[in-house]
Amino acid sequence: MLVGGYLLVENRAMRLMLFRKIHRSFIMVVLAVGIIMGVVLAFAVDCWLFSSPLWLLLAGILMVINFCKPSLVCFLLSLVAGIIIGAFRTVYDRGDYQYINQFVDREIIVSGVIYEDPETNGSTTSLRLNDLVFGEDGRSVNSSLYVQISRAGGLERSDRVKLQGKMSAGFGSFAGTLYRPRLLSISKPDPPDIALRFRSSFASAVKRFIPEPEVDLSLGYLLGQRRSLPADFLETLKVVGLTHIIVASGYNLSVLVRLTRRIFRKVSRFAALFFGLLLVISFVSITGFTPSMARAGLVSVLALIAWFFGRKFHPVKLLLLVASVTLLLNPSYVQDLGWLLSFASFIGVMIVCPIFTAYFYGGIKMPNTIAQIMLETVAAQLCCLPLLLFFFGTFSLVGLVANVLILPTIPVTMLFTFVTGVVAIIKPLATLTGWIASKILSYHVWVVDFFGNLTWATVSVPVQNPWCFLLYGGLICVVIYMKRKTNFRLIDTSVVE
Repeated sequence: MLVGGYLLVENRAMRLMLFRKIHRSFIMVVLAVGIIMGVVLAFAVDCWLFSSPLWLLLAGILMVINFCKPSLVCFLLSLVAGIIIGAFRTVYDRGDYQYINQFVDREIIVSGVIYEDPETNGSTTSLRLNDLVFGEDGRSVNSSLYVQISRAGGLERSDRVKLQGKMSAGFGSFAGTLYRPRLLSISKPDPPDIALRFRSSFASAVKRFIPEPEVDLSLGYLLGQRRSLPADFLETLKVVGLTHIIVASGYNLSVLVRLTRRIFRKVSRFAALFFGLLLVISFVSITGFTPSMARAGLVSVLALIAWFFGRKFHPVKLLLLVASVTLLLNPSYVQDLGWLLSFASFIGVMIVCPIFTAYFYGGIKMPNTIAQIMLETVAAQLCCLPLLLFFFGTFSLVGLVANVLILPTIPVTMLFTFVTGVVAIIKPLATLTGWIASKILSYHVWVVDFFGNLTWATVSVPVQNPWCFLLYGGLICVVIYMKRKTNFRLIDTSVVE
């Protein structure tokens, strides 16, 4: 009798726990996890079953149930709904992939829009195309191609090019590749790309007051415009572990957003939000909607909105939400190394670094600028290390020191470069600000050259070795241990502070 009563009470307590109300934000997080799982699943196996729109109707019904009755037991329904949405979105794109695959090893005519700055290296120019149109039938395909043509000048982002050549299999997020095709035609966008025109005008103004190669480095910082940098200097940046500073990414954007927020916060919170959002939209438009910029822009927008309403995003929730949204925009991002590295560095800076800081400083005092940069650099590099070893087989031994020597001065360099471009019509003032920027940039070039010429600067291992990912297991154990020792609350971290 007592045993039966005990079981009855236990079952009732279990039901109360399963059906107790939870905050709807948790439902969104579980939905995001499901979307990520659905995308990965659809790439891993053939999920043609999810091609029917009826699945979206089912996912919608499950989400309505979740929001009307938000309870712990509905977590599973949110997860299932997310998997359905992610798989359906991916299967839709996979149809275009399968269409493109039929042209592998065949001569084709294809046109597409250049969505990143062309990259010239030696005798070739590399293009990344989307908005593809194949053959004479004019079928539009929502995928991307990687193209290498003979060196061609005059090509810009947003140009539509028509090519003829033999297509090869794709890699990463590219559905196919074309090597040395014939360039049949080039058409400029109508209306023109206003953001690109502004960037070109601004860059031309800056180049009048800052000499090369310093000016190319400064435009890489401010605009992510790295295509004009010499190939040997780009290679040296890779050796030194500083490529991230001249790629339009979360670091560049975070510097600008934080500076804007601090300036306009003195006016009002709304002014800080408005100009912060305007800056994010403008920066992404100028640099291009690449996978890393899609992540960085969305993170900054969500963080700014949360800051405006006096709320904070837990970085894990923010990470999952942004990952799911960007994958819905383009499921092939899950195969893009830039997207993967962008999220890995985000985890390092926003999750791992604060835990490191709490462990080594005990919450009693904050690290100084140099120490903070060292912690952020170590955290980001640890999170990116397995991916870099797996895909490239190299790792920089001097990256930490080089980052510490350069990163503290980058915001100042970006500021003086920006002012130089803005006040270019006032020659004496632009000459002064350009001279200051060029001196700091000369120091950066010296640091890069010095560490890049060290014969022991990098370590090499066999590429595509899956054992590299075991490093994540060790890192996770260390982070969990530090978090438990410090009881640190990750929600106290902020992207825009």
